[in-house]
Amino acid sequence: MSGTDITKVFPRGISLSALAPVIEVSEGATVSPASGVVQDFSGGKTVTYTVTAEDGVTMKKYTASATVAKSSECSITAFETEVDALVIQWQIYSGGIVRADYRLGMDLTAITTTITLSEGATVSPASGLPQDFSDGKMVVYTVTADDGVTVKEYTAFVETKMGGGEIRITTSATNYMNFWLQGTGTAIAYWENSNNSTWDKYPISTDAMEPTQFSHQYSYVAPRTIIISGFDGYITSISGLTDVTSMVAGGSLLTSINYSGNELNALFKSLGGPVGVTKTIRIGGNPGTGTCTPSIATDKGWTVNTTTD
Repeated sequence: MSGTDITKVFPRGISLSALAPVIEVSEGATVSPASGVVQDFSGGKTVTYTVTAEDGVTMKKYTASATVAKSSECSITAFETEVDALVIQWQIYSGGIVRADYRLGMDLTAITTTITLSEGATVSPASGLPQDFSDGKMVVYTVTADDGVTVKEYTAFVETKMGGGEIRITTSATNYMNFWLQGTGTAIAYWENSNNSTWDKYPISTDAMEPTQFSHQYSYVAPRTIIISGFDGYITSISGLTDVTSMVAGGSLLTSINYSGNELNALFKSLGGPVGVTKTIRIGGNPGTGTCTPSIATDKGWTVNTTTD
């Protein structure tokens, strides 16, 4: 209490709309409203109490108010986006990492997120503002608690999901093959025309934050083809393939990948390979064959084959 101003701070969770203050006054005095009468202190409302002395003449007014303690909680409790009526739930990690899985080829340049926060907290950039997550870009969200002091940062990013099926990679190397993949489920890699004997088979945990390396050293007659099948994961990179001469994406050789034009363009962007070597990517039979942009690949020295032969 300061002078005639009376303020009470209540713990969080207490409703201020129906409080019944117990009031003690000097001997013989009375107070109006009376002690124990329910009052509404919500929304910053104040109540004026008038104390009248025993002489019935002397009076003094007091203004009472109540507030709830401000929270120091500053957490993102939910983070989601909606794409084509499909709600994508982002994964939130205790270290301040927020990650989403998007299918290869989705437009990541203007993703609008809906962010749920701990009570009273605010976030910047605000919920509902489109953000650019393309090309591995990360967005840092700063959450400020209701107390205006406690702050926590979250770093959000998107990983691109391949969608299952097979990919065939042909190499002219004669003794070594090495690449990295990241994702969920189990990927099986094996040499074509080798009775489908398993080359490497690794389960990849659902929340894997690090890529899994597939590597093999063996003397053989080039060219040889590696088949990666049963994989439904995130392409962080297909690296180390310095002798790649061909990659098959979809078409008659694949049974469960049907790439759209945008998805084929995303695959074109991931292509590398040696300079001065004929390199071919086969895309015939995919729904996006007629709408993709082959120049993304041909500008890198690849030939884009659109047939299904």
